[in-house]
Amino acid sequence: MPAQLPMDDFQLGEWSVHPQLNRLGRDQETVQIEPKMMEVLIYLALSPEIVRSKREILESVWSDVIVTESVLTRAIAGLRRALGDDTRSPTYIETIARRGYRLVAPVMRAGESRMGRLPAQRVVDENAMAVPYVVGQWVRGDRFYGREDEIAEVLRSDRRATWVLGTRRVGKTSFLRQIELITSGDPGGRVVPLYWDLQGSIDETELHQGFVDALLDAEERIASIGVPSSVFESSDLFEALRHLRRALKKRSAQLLLLCDETEELISLQTNAAALLPKLRRALLSHECVRTVLTSSSRLWTLAEQTIHTSPFLDGFLPPIYLGGLGNEDARRLAHQTQLPDASQPSIDVDSAEAISEHCGHHPYLIQLLCKRFLELGDLESAMAAVSADRTVSSLFEVDLGLLSAQEREVLHGIAAGQSVQDIAAHPSVHNLRDLGLIAERQGQLVIANSFLERWLRESG
Repeated sequence: MPAQLPMDDFQLGEWSVHPQLNRLGRDQETVQIEPKMMEVLIYLALSPEIVRSKREILESVWSDVIVTESVLTRAIAGLRRALGDDTRSPTYIETIARRGYRLVAPVMRAGESRMGRLPAQRVVDENAMAVPYVVGQWVRGDRFYGREDEIAEVLRSDRRATWVLGTRRVGKTSFLRQIELITSGDPGGRVVPLYWDLQGSIDETELHQGFVDALLDAEERIASIGVPSSVFESSDLFEALRHLRRALKKRSAQLLLLCDETEELISLQTNAAALLPKLRRALLSHECVRTVLTSSSRLWTLAEQTIHTSPFLDGFLPPIYLGGLGNEDARRLAHQTQLPDASQPSIDVDSAEAISEHCGHHPYLIQLLCKRFLELGDLESAMAAVSADRTVSSLFEVDLGLLSAQEREVLHGIAAGQSVQDIAAHPSVHNLRDLGLIAERQGQLVIANSFLERWLRESG
């Protein structure tokens, strides 16, 4: 647990909170919670009734690792279940749309009427950034670069179901959030976007809870078009979807479901096999619903499995691939050209070009290397720092673990200098190129970014 968070027991409403034990107690009831859930609870308790943004909480509780907001969403959902809280009428944790979370129950500890305030130095000013890069968090609006063709394919094609496929950290969540932003401004509310994070949805209860969280995050948008409260009050996922569809159909509007972290559907396949065909019908069988799934290659598993129906991914294929950015978009990202002139970083043209090339136009790596470049002052030192970064090594390790054995063989072969004739004929080349892991330069297939190439050589 981070040192700045106290370990003293305290009282939250009816619950006794025991941080050292990761335990909640009430009367004769005891509930064990995960350590990170306890840290989130403590952080909120340090400033009860104050709204804390998601970024503030992430900066405090997950300060030592790079994570996405989905881990916080699942932690909040877990806390609510442990506390027996109602998301619609909260007694303990309230979601403030587009702002964050706050505790609404009284917080007490021995000898004090209230918990102490969070030390001022731990409060994150979201507008005061030492460097203008966002590393490891989703972005949209002025912080989002490229992907115009992919977004157009999602929004303008006749397909009602789309699968967007990419490696980790390539910007899948940002892609969905940018679509959410674009469609939220649709005149007359003809398209109603709903970002739905499936992380942690290992059974029907968790899947429904995640959908409720999505509704609450979009509550103001949904309420503005006259959707009844029954959508939020439904105790069943599919009942909630029906209420939402009917309300939108009356307005000749379309629901745009933006489903993130959909690898969790594989767990649902194992834990609640009968649920998947039902979910597939709900997503594909109604003209007023358009669905976008994002995931890694791991979701290909559902293209092969059938349970009393077609494979789940039928209707979502072929996928749209998110690989590296185009040359111009990578350059603009490095220079942060969408920010005001005074906020743009001082990176010369040659360095920005070299950074983009070394990173294989991968948006996460570009921003990380640019950040290190500004901190350290020269590109060689910055590249050494990124190469030694355990988060980057873990990124590659996980990405390769999601590929097929043949695809891993091809990557290692290219990194080892295997002849292009042998590699080019391999059936895995097309997929690896679309994922942005390999590229063709001067007639040769190469590993797309220098950091992955080095990692492949060192890992054997």
